[in-house]
Amino acid sequence: MGRAAQAGQAKQTKKVADLVEAREFRVVGKDGKVRAGLTVSDDVAGLALLGKDGKAGITLGTLGVTPDGTTTGLSLLGQDGKVRCTLGSTPDNGAGLGLWDKDGNAAAVLGFESDGTPRVELTDKDGKVLWEKP
Repeated sequence: MGRAAQAGQAKQTKKVADLVEAREFRVVGKDGKVRAGLTVSDDVAGLALLGKDGKAGITLGTLGVTPDGTTTGLSLLGQDGKVRCTLGSTPDNGAGLGLWDKDGNAAAVLGFESDGTPRVELTDKDGKVLWEKP
C-alpha cells in the first residue's frame, strides 16, 4: 500500500456503535488470555479483574437481589482465589467491611446498621463471636 493510501486511511473516522448488548464481555491481553470480564446472570452482575495467572484478584458487583433490594459489594481475593476482604452495602443503607481468614471464614466485620448504629465483630475460625460492639 502506498503512502498516499495509508495517509487516507489514517484520516478516516472509525465507526462506533451507539449500543452493544451482551450477557458477557471478556477483555484479553496480547497473549490472548482473559484479563477482565463483565458478566450478568439472572440477579447478579459483576466485573472481575484477573492477574496474569488468570485468577481473579478483584471482583465488583451486585451480590444478590433480596425482596428488599440489591446488595452490592467489592471483594479482594487472595492468590488462592478465596475472598480476603469485602466492602459492601445493603438495600436498607447499611454498610460493612469484612476481613476473611485463609480458610474463607469471616474473621472481622466493621460496619453500621441501617439506623446508623456502628458494629464491630471479631470471630474465630468456626464463626464463634469472640468480641463485638455494641
